[in-house]
Parts: sequence; structure tokens; C-alpha cells
Amino acid sequence: MPNYNDTPLAADRINDTQSLIRENFNSIDTAWQINHVDITDGIDYGKHSGADFVELTNHPTVAATDVTLYNFVNPTTTNNELYVKKTGALGVAGTPFTAYEWDAINNRGWTYLPSGLLMKWGLSTANGVTNFTNADAPYYTTIYNVGVTPLAVPADSNRDVILLNVTVNAGVSFVLQLDGARRLANTAQACDFYWTTIGV
Repeated sequence: MPNYNDTPLAADRINDTQSLIRENFNSIDTAWQINHVDITDGIDYGKHSGADFVELTNHPTVAATDVTLYNFVNPTTTNNELYVKKTGALGVAGTPFTAYEWDAINNRGWTYLPSGLLMKWGLSTANGVTNFTNADAPYYTTIYNVGVTPLAVPADSNRDVILLNVTVNAGVSFVLQLDGARRLANTAQACDFYWTTIGV
């Protein structure tokens, strides 16, 4: 694309700058074609047909009243992701709201919501007392909610139903426990369950 010329200047004569001015209009038209409807379209002119975000090498600084949308390589997914950032809510790096991962081997995944909330989910097994640590990136600072749905709740030797007790440990991990008070002996019995967590 041709360069934009800072012309005419105060001392320039029109006959010396006419070609430069025409070149500027060509540059504007060439730039407009990128992610815009044609400027001569009588209905949709001025509207965007898409948006491309160049990759940034550093997270931008955001003014107190601004919200910024940008493209950055996520350290966990190692892919380019769209980030949203506002002062005081999302931290230095902002929130990569297009980032997600699914670990098919360990049956768990995660994604961010644009608000900054981190959601994780999975399929796991509790056997006695099982502590689910915050070992996998991205990491929680605080868990707000844990949801658990057993696939099939096992019964003990007395045919009592075994319950899953959920407790949040220090705000960043959660513990599942098969309820020993409702069973007599079968301490090795396990329970498969789906789980979801929401936090920051």
C-alpha cells in the first residue's frame, strides 16, 4: 500500500502537491477495503465486514475508564487468543476469553468467560476422600462454586446410598468424600462423577 503523505503543507503549491493528494486518496481507499464494506455501497458503507487484530508482544496498559480488546499468545494454549482488559478487574494480563483446553486423557477442560471468571470441568472418580488440587494451569485464586453430578452412586454392603460431600479447600481446590457415615465396611468403593468449578 502507498504511504500516506503529510500534504499539502502551508508553503506547498497545489500544482506541486496534486499528485501526492491523489495518492493519499488511493491509500485511504486501499486501507478501507480491509475489513470494511465498499465505501461506495449506498446501504452498508462505513460498516465493518470483519476485524483483524495484530499480535501484540506485550499486554497493553489500559486507562482507568477504558476497555481494551487485543490479540496475544496465551502461555497455556500457546495459541493466539482474544483478550479483554479493563482496569482493576482482570489483572495485568487481562482475560483470554477465546482460550480453552480439553484434556481427553484426563477427562477435564477449562475456559474463561469475558467477565474474568474461570470455568473448569471434568469426569473423575472419588474413592474415599479425594482432594482435587489446583495443580493444572490456569490456576484459581478463589473458587466460588463447585457442582458435582454422580454418574452412578454406589451402595455399601448394607444397601445404603453413598453420598458425595463437597468442601472447598482454602478457596482454590475442592475435596470430595464418599460419606462414610452412611455405609458399614466397603471403604474401597468408588464413585464416578462430573464436576464443574467457577472462580477467578
